[in-house]
Amino acid sequence: MSALMLAKRAFSSSALLGQLVRPPIQVYGVEGNYASALYSSAFKEKSLDQADKDLQQIKELYNTNADFKVSISLLLIIYTSAIVKLAI
Repeated sequence: MSALMLAKRAFSSSALLGQLVRPPIQVYGVEGNYASALYSSAFKEKSLDQADKDLQQIKELYNTNADFKVSISLLLIIYTSAIVKLAI
């Protein structure tokens, strides 16, 4: 097994499934995995309100700051390109 495969496995959600707190609404896909992990972490730290405030600030920044919006868009393009390359 390659080092990349081992690294990916170490961060997989199935490796930590027993330790995650289920969110009140089940979500799917890559976005759902990240959302579930964020919820689980915030729940365990008793900081759900703070996580919500932080996400609202990011959303506001995304909606009002063109440079931030472009940066996020570029990161998504790079991420998507990397995923496609791994699939080939």
